[in-house]
Amino acid sequence: MIVTFPLSYPTSKILDFLLGEEIGNVYNRERLKELVKVTTGINDLDKNEVNIISGALELRKKTVADVMTRIDDAFMLPLDAIRF
Repeated sequence: MIVTFPLSYPTSKILDFLLGEEIGNVYNRERLKELVKVTTGINDLDKNEVNIISGALELRKKTVADVMTRIDDAFMLPLDAIRF
């Protein structure tokens, strides 16, 4: 690395100046979710992992009212049923 430094460093600076800074890929949530779904057969993610990733990308849209269980539907034990 030290041997090639005098040649590689100026070359990299010249190329950065001529070509400009590289812009990476930018994805919004919907595009990223579609990308995960489309590449399901190619990548090693199983169906549950794809669902988890898709659900995580939709968290911003969900409110507590969307996911909470009504008190009437909740299973509860009476207080005297708990023994220590």
